[in-house]
Amino acid sequence: MYYKTKNRRPDKLVMLKFDRITLDSEGEYELTEERQSKVLQNAFQFIYNRPQELANNKSPFELPLAPSIPPNNEKIALYEYLNKKFPNLGKDAPAIVENEIRSLKKYIKKK
Repeated sequence: MYYKTKNRRPDKLVMLKFDRITLDSEGEYELTEERQSKVLQNAFQFIYNRPQELANNKSPFELPLAPSIPPNNEKIALYEYLNKKFPNLGKDAPAIVENEIRSLKKYIKKK
């Protein structure tokens, strides 16, 4: 979630990106060592190698994660969470989420 702040508090939701994450019982984001390692390894592999070097690599490499579109039950859970914890962000969430989903569908359709 990308949002504007006012007096150091979340004030207005600007953008939302979807990724498969793990949440703890309090709804806090959990970044496991394995996940963090995979993300960094993947980034370094594509950042520091030219296409020819990647093609000549004998070991398989991991492709970036495909964008995921949340099902309705996940969207509803997100809206409920935002409305409960961050009412300022929750009021704009449905429009922003649907806009992001439309963008993802366009992107996937192009590929």
